[in-house]
Amino acid sequence: MAPTMDPPVAAGPQSPGTVVKRTITEEAESYSSSVSGIDIESVRAGTGNGPTHVLTATDDRFTFTRCRIGFPMLSSATLDEGMTIVAYVRTAPPGSRWCEIDLEPGQVLLYGPEALHTARNQPGLEFLFAVTALERIHEHAEHLGLRIKPPAPGRVRLLADPTDHDLVRQTFQRFADAAENDAHGVAAVSDDMHRVMTHAMSEDAEIANVIGAGSRIDSRHVVLSCIDYAESIDRIPSISELCLATHVSERRLRTAFTDEFDLPPSRFFRVWALEEAHRRLGRSSAQPRTVTRIASGLGFEHLGRFSGQYREVYQESPSATLQRSRCVGGSG
Repeated sequence: MAPTMDPPVAAGPQSPGTVVKRTITEEAESYSSSVSGIDIESVRAGTGNGPTHVLTATDDRFTFTRCRIGFPMLSSATLDEGMTIVAYVRTAPPGSRWCEIDLEPGQVLLYGPEALHTARNQPGLEFLFAVTALERIHEHAEHLGLRIKPPAPGRVRLLADPTDHDLVRQTFQRFADAAENDAHGVAAVSDDMHRVMTHAMSEDAEIANVIGAGSRIDSRHVVLSCIDYAESIDRIPSISELCLATHVSERRLRTAFTDEFDLPPSRFFRVWALEEAHRRLGRSSAQPRTVTRIASGLGFEHLGRFSGQYREVYQESPSATLQRSRCVGGSG
């Protein structure tokens, strides 16, 4: 069972200067985000204040995305080999967390190739990021006469220098404004975008924190291994199963999920399974389905408790979702 995805932004190759805008309502069944170099998987974690808005613009050197979160999501992703990311956090409501870092407005994060990304995105979070090939950063640094030190493969770096933050903020926002107002206007600020990404990875950039460093077990690896295992068995896994699948103790398992999502594993997978239940209940199908069969198949042991949790997230009962899907299927 694949988890649902983050808001759809851009998929496949695009021509330079392409701008895509998407508005994802809370009623959307699933979310898929496929930006050049990274695919993000997410599950909805509750109701929010409105839709999620996503803007993506492509240049021949990078792909830029701005996202305004309208409802809570738990996300995970792995950056492709040879790719790197510069991300800027514009607003960060309490509880927003990336890669074991509690987000604050103004933070700048750098992702090395093959870095793992885990996120607890809360309503009101707004972030902007650009994805590019690390080779292009090296080429541009040579052109500028800069010495760079990008994050090592698998590492995530939090910058510390407020001056660097301000430069990234101004440039990213200017590019976002250009993309919002005129798809052809992004070319005028593309050079500045590429330049500021290169400067963020220079040797002079001051580092506040590095995730994925050292010999300790990386919480992100534990979490992603657990998600892979849950997908393979197609239901909520037990704590003992997760410990066996990841070769860690129960204490380390709980710490990993707290590090990444500020949630215990049992609650994370309950959210994960609720989203899959919502998808199955809302799917038009000629096959006989019942709320009980779907809930029990996903590992929910108490139907009443499942119904209450489902209503809390989707603002309707599971039977109402199922009935609506049957009406839609019957009308076709």
